[in-house]
Amino acid sequence: GRIAVIFQNTHPLFASRLKQSADAAESARAALTTNLKVLDEKIGSNPFVAGAQPTIADCTLFAALQFAEFGQIAIDPSLKNVHRWYESFKQRPSATA
Repeated sequence: GRIAVIFQNTHPLFASRLKQSADAAESARAALTTNLKVLDEKIGSNPFVAGAQPTIADCTLFAALQFAEFGQIAIDPSLKNVHRWYESFKQRPSATA
């Protein structure tokens, strides 16, 4: 979704493949931050996105944040719960498989 739009419109890899749009990237970045703020509140102090046990929501968010990291797309540092969750989830054996 949003991360892919940012990546396609900012990364040099796509510069020769499509007409990049700074406006599209900025719009996607704003929407991404809005969506992640909702998740940040939902996660709160929980160890996982939906509570005490991992779910597909954790796997989906992990994949999205890994792609953002790969694409060098910064995630708003004020989203403390998302960052805490990501650093913790990366330590799970399944995340390194």
